[in-house]
Amino acid sequence: MLRSARLRIPPHPRPFSAPGPLRAITTIPTSGGPIAPPPPLPTPAAAAITRCPPKPIGDISSIFPSLYSKRPPNSSLPARFAAIKSSLLACTPSQLQSSFDSLVNSLESEIAHIQEHGSSVVPTVEFSDLKSAARDATTLAEIQKRGTIVIKNVIPKDEALELKASVRDYIAKNQGRVKAFPPGPSPSVYEIYFSPAQIRARTHPSILSVQRFLIHSLWGGGSASQPLEGIDTLTPLSYADRLRIRPPGDVQFSLGPHVDAGGVERWEDPTYSSVYASIFSGNWHSYDPFSRAAILLREKAALDMYNSPGGCSALRLWQGWLGLSSTGPGEGTLRVYPLLKHSTAYLMLRPFFRPVREGDLNGPWTFADPVTPDLPGAIPTFVQEFSESTHPHLQLSKAMVSVPKVEPGDYVAWHCDEIHALEKRHNGKQDSSVLYIPAIPWSPRNVEYVKRQRDAMEMGGVAPDFPGAGVEGCGEKGWEGQGGWQHVHEGSGEEGKRALGWGLVKRAFGMGN
Repeated sequence: MLRSARLRIPPHPRPFSAPGPLRAITTIPTSGGPIAPPPPLPTPAAAAITRCPPKPIGDISSIFPSLYSKRPPNSSLPARFAAIKSSLLACTPSQLQSSFDSLVNSLESEIAHIQEHGSSVVPTVEFSDLKSAARDATTLAEIQKRGTIVIKNVIPKDEALELKASVRDYIAKNQGRVKAFPPGPSPSVYEIYFSPAQIRARTHPSILSVQRFLIHSLWGGGSASQPLEGIDTLTPLSYADRLRIRPPGDVQFSLGPHVDAGGVERWEDPTYSSVYASIFSGNWHSYDPFSRAAILLREKAALDMYNSPGGCSALRLWQGWLGLSSTGPGEGTLRVYPLLKHSTAYLMLRPFFRPVREGDLNGPWTFADPVTPDLPGAIPTFVQEFSESTHPHLQLSKAMVSVPKVEPGDYVAWHCDEIHALEKRHNGKQDSSVLYIPAIPWSPRNVEYVKRQRDAMEMGGVAPDFPGAGVEGCGEKGWEGQGGWQHVHEGSGEEGKRALGWGLVKRAFGMGN
């Protein structure tokens, strides 16, 4: 049963204060300077977390080889990757071949089903039904199989449109300071992280409820009897991300099929690769993308070994966005590969196989002996990309589907290993707009990240993972109408402030679940 997180946090000696009493409001506050919270007490395990050096300045194109404008990235990997790949295998080549063949056969039948049903395979749940969905094994299993969910009516439509109007106003007031992609008069994605609308949306009580459902009910079945060391799946934190306002007719911001949360790291980092141990053991059927053990491994893994600009260094279990426009298939929306276990198993096994006849992608495939350094679609500092030539058995052109039509106030989420893309062309008549709001749990890694992010919000700085914001990467300092603590949603109370890093204090790690 879905329930609210309740943490016993000692009162801080300096109480929270705001420009005025928190109250029900119909417009987003735009006046008043940022409110600085009291300095937090140390958190456990903080000393054990190594802080990465500052990331180089970039924008969203910096992590996509297909968008990278400076020079074509070198896709050849050092010879050491052959040894790395060989060390991962926990079965014989023949056992791995049998597993790979089984996977390819299963893909064929599953893709035929997707072709028949299209976007309707993506599970859709009403926000008002989340509590019952959390107890419905069939619903949970279907969401886990597809790796994607559309949640309808998370916030009222008029409130979502008010957020959109606020974002537009913030952009208009800060022309000349806003960095966006693609460059030019009609950008689609904005390097803005701390606008009043974004802070209000991230701390909306309904968004926090959705995040609890995604993290607690779907990762490990919402078990309260198996505590996770240092991780509380009932207490979401907030990860500041970009926003998108894609104009009609746009063809430039067309992200191809990819997976975030690293590229070569999935093989190179020993802890990260352990998430996929059953796949490397020749038993892809037993791989569980939502296992509670995987949360701990991802928490400790090197998700961003190369400190790439825009690479996510937090433990982000779900990516997601809040819709701010009425957008359907063909109107510049999200596309997903709705076979999470299959696509992840294929991603991890593909580097070990090659066509029997060179260049014959449609013919039989065999284990590549000797093992090569190749990791198709993976290049250090970039996300993992996919194409018909690098990953032919996925049949991307047949199996990728657009998410069902969304309205302002709907929320879409996809698993951190889900293949996703953006439609190549926006054929709609109005903009396709979203606030990116992923779901991250309370964990030592995320606490440390959110503390740095909170400091950036207060000072008008740059979100830790996104150093390209603002003029010369200086963030939103001094922007007119800059967001702050006064824009926390009045309905979320202490929970909303805590999600942004308010009063992070020492707590008994290992007691959460």
